[in-house]
Amino acid sequence: MILGIETSSAIASVAVGNDKEIRSELIVQAGLTHSEQLVPHIEMVLTTGKVKKSDITGIAVTIGPGSFTGLRIGLGTAKALAYAWNVPVVGVLTTDVLAQGFMYSNYRVCTVVDAQKKQVYARQYAWNGATMDAVDSVEVHQVTELLTSLVKLCEECPVVIVGDGLKRLEKEYALGIEEGRIDPIKLVLGHESKQRPRASHAIQVALPQFGSNNIPDAQSIEPFYIRKSEAEVVWDEKNKDMLATGTYIEPTVVVREAAGER
Repeated sequence: MILGIETSSAIASVAVGNDKEIRSELIVQAGLTHSEQLVPHIEMVLTTGKVKKSDITGIAVTIGPGSFTGLRIGLGTAKALAYAWNVPVVGVLTTDVLAQGFMYSNYRVCTVVDAQKKQVYARQYAWNGATMDAVDSVEVHQVTELLTSLVKLCEECPVVIVGDGLKRLEKEYALGIEEGRIDPIKLVLGHESKQRPRASHAIQVALPQFGSNNIPDAQSIEPFYIRKSEAEVVWDEKNKDMLATGTYIEPTVVVREAAGER
């Protein structure tokens, strides 16, 4: 059995399953308080699914893009459990997990994750008859820029947009329909139930890697942020002169053993 953990947004998801079934799944509006609720939710899913901790053979966890805090909590929990249970961890992209909900679709699937500042992280996928294939890389897009490119793409194939970043596009989308720039028959907004990545889909995305010998050490997996956090941006701006001239020196910590009494 694989434990799936999804904490990239305000709605958390935990599931247990394998290649044959999803035994149990819990989806909760956590409000980014994952640190308080994640472990109890995992316990609940194991109990309702009648899965023992000893039955878990691996952990699938979303690594981003998404909420910086949520991703750190989810991945940190996955690493801690992997160490305690002695099982491997596979990190999967949030966009891959979103696209998994559209298997067998003849639409081009554009996954969008809220990036704040009127921007979204976006990636496109297409069903190849067996899996959802990514057709580009994950990038940060301005909302208007992305919609313009998707409208043009609709001339070649119908497009469905899915993900919590959709709320960033809705105003421009509605305006586009009003002005006749967007054909709602071809450019479709994904159903609300598919706007959030699910832990059960994270398990499905990770299964091929669990079946291979290409599983990295759990402690080496890092969140996929794409861009720096706001705190890092502010720090870089304050220290840009030192960084530009190469005069910035990384701080070092020196630990000395205190002399004992004689």
